[in-house]
Amino acid sequence: MKRVFSLMCVCVVLLMCVTSCATKTVQTPEHRLQWWLADIKWDGERLSYTGKNVDIAILDTGIDATHPDLAGRVVSETKVSGLGIKEDETKEHGTGIAGVIVATPHDEKGALGVAPDANIISIDVTDDSSGKVVIKNLIDGIDLAVSKEVDIINISVGVKEGTEELHEAIKKAYDNGIIIIASAGNYMEDEILYPAAYDEVIAVGSLSKKHEYISPTGTKAAQKVVYLPGENIVSTSSFGEYKGFSGTSFSSGILTGMVAVSLEANQDSERTQKKVYSKMEELYGRIGISVNDVL
Repeated sequence: MKRVFSLMCVCVVLLMCVTSCATKTVQTPEHRLQWWLADIKWDGERLSYTGKNVDIAILDTGIDATHPDLAGRVVSETKVSGLGIKEDETKEHGTGIAGVIVATPHDEKGALGVAPDANIISIDVTDDSSGKVVIKNLIDGIDLAVSKEVDIINISVGVKEGTEELHEAIKKAYDNGIIIIASAGNYMEDEILYPAAYDEVIAVGSLSKKHEYISPTGTKAAQKVVYLPGENIVSTSSFGEYKGFSGTSFSSGILTGMVAVSLEANQDSERTQKKVYSKMEELYGRIGISVNDVL
């Protein structure tokens, strides 16, 4: 239970590579050029839904809730017990995940998320800013999310080997009607990190701007993975800044935002947790997923 996994085993990859992109979206600040919003047809297909009244737990490094583009969206901040003091208090990774889900640009330099009216519950489960995570802390974070009765849990960290205790925590969350979305892992071929590998979790992989698989790349893994953009995802960062991130962590955040929009759109219908999972199964391995596909 006290095993610690290094960065190589955790899908927390931060590639600070903000670059320009020719794609332009209708309602995105021009200089941010968030190509991935156009890729999922956010502007054309989001209708009037913005994730309102949907509660999302982000299990990550914690979030810099003072970022102006996240104002009012982080409704709760906590960390699991027993975490050590971080050498670097940056919450860059978790702040980036929050941004792709709920950011609203405070000015022309701002970033935009998929579901800007969703509520974020930040649960810090990492020991330091490099992304090291102890399985016990991950389990405790899942249990905290369950106790807060969230609609979605986003887990953008992972380990190579699961445990019975971790699986039990995931099953408890699933049995409580929560939709669990987790990154499949970076630099993966036919393997998927845990907890994304569990049947109760929707695993998310990453695509390049050219719609090529980045991770995982194997045909076996693709049978259980929903693929979304994961290259140069410009989002919010610590201390009010912005950065370009890459990796399945941010692909996971994009899907979380899309599912939040879906939950709002279907709140008066018969859509259940199992129907959401069934819809995801239709999208496994597919390239070019739009907001309407998730609705």
